[in-house]
Amino acid sequence: MIKVLMSTYNGEKYIREQLDSILNQEDVDLSILIRDDGSKDSTLDILKEYKERYSNIEYYSEPNIGCGQSFYKLILDAPKSDYYAFADQDDIWDSNKLSQAISKLEGVSEDKPTLYCSWIRPVDKELNIIPFKETDPIDANLGMALTQAIAPGCSYVFNDILLEAFKKQGIDNIDIHDWALFRVATALDSYIYFDREAYFSYRQHENNLIGSQHNFIGHWIGRFKRFSNKDYQNIRSRMAKKLRDVYYNDMSQENREKLDTFVNYDSNISSRIKLIRDREIGMIKKSDNLIFKILVLLGRV
Repeated sequence: MIKVLMSTYNGEKYIREQLDSILNQEDVDLSILIRDDGSKDSTLDILKEYKERYSNIEYYSEPNIGCGQSFYKLILDAPKSDYYAFADQDDIWDSNKLSQAISKLEGVSEDKPTLYCSWIRPVDKELNIIPFKETDPIDANLGMALTQAIAPGCSYVFNDILLEAFKKQGIDNIDIHDWALFRVATALDSYIYFDREAYFSYRQHENNLIGSQHNFIGHWIGRFKRFSNKDYQNIRSRMAKKLRDVYYNDMSQENREKLDTFVNYDSNISSRIKLIRDREIGMIKKSDNLIFKILVLLGRV
């Protein structure tokens, strides 16, 4: 049994296609739990229509709290299931998306937290494929999770062990739900499977963009602005401190030491240099990693 968790907000334009693609999943026993985050368009009417047509859909609506906390509220409210999957409101899933994910997690010890994630297939509003340069990810570990997520949450499938562990995080400590879940998974040495195949179309539109091409100078200026944006300034160190506050006693000694290196990086210049020199802590793309190291020196991670 797998429970699909979806947060909606003003999603009337694409949500029918996404719900249909989820309901058309093959070889899985699924149900869908939807939390609407205060939509002001016809999203709730569409959800009501689908609930009346399909017995495996439940939804509820609450005041707007933002995407990350809305998904975390779903985590808290989700009934018991073998597996869970995050779903965006505007993608389209291949019919074997969930069955492929579950097949990669089956056979892992039942008492071990597990997480599946995958590549994306970017498409435009009309579902035309957008060329996208894939970057080979390094092995998923805490050092990488402290700086970025390995894949978007809409590719995630995870078991109930990881869900229960994630509940300890607390809703006030949630910023970006999928990144937060990935940090917890790596901190607890979960089994993580990264699939280099994509089983869903990741729709790009005015409210959901993974970036555009720039000239060389614009490329670097854009990256630096993105990493040093005041809304995200020191977000990584803040999130690392939250992780330490909640999960430190559940972590291996190796992960504790790595987390301490990150959390304490701003104590003095030698601590910053120690973080920069740690090859297991950093970002996948070389250009991103260079900017990350510059921000470490500036004390703005």
